[in-house]
Amino acid sequence: RRIDREIVRSLLGAGGTPAEATDTLDLSALEQRHIARVVRLAGGNKSAAAKLLGLSRRTLLRKGF
Repeated sequence: RRIDREIVRSLLGAGGTPAEATDTLDLSALEQRHIARVVRLAGGNKSAAAKLLGLSRRTLLRKGF
């Protein structure tokens, strides 16, 4: 399975603002931020984002996206 370079960079904090890289987040906030980034990288396509995340589209919607 191929992993998009931008997703890896977003997980590592590359390309983000310095404030984002140093923020202390709880697991829920980190999950929300990651999902939002993947949805953005998928061009807003929730089905594609869910597939990249390994979730069903329904689960993605339940998480508020």
